[in-house]
Amino acid sequence: MILWGATPAGSRASFYFPGTTAAEILNWAAKLYTVHNIKPVDAHTVQVPTGGITFLPVPQGTAVNFAGLLMLQGAGPAASTEYTFPVTSAQLR
Repeated sequence: MILWGATPAGSRASFYFPGTTAAEILNWAAKLYTVHNIKPVDAHTVQVPTGGITFLPVPQGTAVNFAGLLMLQGAGPAASTEYTFPVTSAQLR
């Protein structure tokens, strides 16, 4: 679960997970959610729009210490200037 705080509207976030595939994440999202906006970027990366709350499924059977990298692509003035936006993430079981 990701809480985007004051991240500018129109921003996008990419998550790179070397321990799983984008296809696995998309398969779990399809099983868990009627509608989602998780898109594949490459074999290990998915992208979502920011804003509100995002639920991103971690495939079952993975280790508790599941590594990942969050990359945020800002929109508007944040796209070309350095800004800091607090983003909160939590693992739900």
